[in-house]
Amino acid sequence: GAAPARSGPVQWKEIDRIVAFADVHGAYAELAVLLREAGIVDAQGHWAAGDTHLVSLGDLLDRGADSRKVMDLLMRLQEEASASGGRVHVLLGNHEAMNLLGDLRYVEAGEYAAYADMESTAERADLRRAFENARGAGSGAAFDQKFPPGYFGHRAAFSAAGKYGRWLLEMPVAILLNQTLFMHAGPSPVLRGVNLEELDLRYRTSLTDYLGLARQLEQAGLLQPGDEYHERPQLAQERLAARLTAHGGAPDPALTDAVQRFGVAAGNALLAEEGPNWYRGAALCNEAA
Repeated sequence: GAAPARSGPVQWKEIDRIVAFADVHGAYAELAVLLREAGIVDAQGHWAAGDTHLVSLGDLLDRGADSRKVMDLLMRLQEEASASGGRVHVLLGNHEAMNLLGDLRYVEAGEYAAYADMESTAERADLRRAFENARGAGSGAAFDQKFPPGYFGHRAAFSAAGKYGRWLLEMPVAILLNQTLFMHAGPSPVLRGVNLEELDLRYRTSLTDYLGLARQLEQAGLLQPGDEYHERPQLAQERLAARLTAHGGAPDPALTDAVQRFGVAAGNALLAEEGPNWYRGAALCNEAA
């Protein structure tokens, strides 16, 4: 995959005021009110908090329809805060990771429509035609149900080269402000002995490794749009095996290697339930923790 993007510092000291919020899930209007009431933004929605550090604890996306507006707001406030000596920290939650990786179980139907401007009409028509050719006349309606208008724009926007994908891949998974650790879920034994800089680099690398390999397998036709996220490693293996059976001859070593490495990337512990964005042990057992 591509080299992981370099992120900024993950430890900050001597901050006078920290304001944190979590799990916006596309609720743009409510977030705007919250920021205004906390004195973070003025009546026009511009940064008004001086050198305050604002922390989004993850899960800006899914479950609600306005997450693109939420991201646009925070991208703008990051610029405005920096100009005032403040800072907006956007931490990755499991829903940011899911949208980057293509696990779209919780994307609201109305959400895709927000990305229609990023979708090529010609590309959509080509994919729809290929779908109908493979499944027979009259299957266009099934295509539109599986891939609502804006679906391919959404995927392009969250790709490593897309507007929101590129931005999110530069964001940390954990930071330390003064003496407080901020992380979407919690530290499990998987994180033992890892410092913050290393954790952020490893987490980002786990995302970029998966995305780079998935892209390679898509270009080779071993992954296809609409493949269920959790079935992808198995589907890639099956398609590779079917291709060998159909064509005979020796397997392509580069593709065989990519399929194997993709399986490893998909099973990375940092992206699973023991990872920093899913682990609920500290929340469910707080006395022991």
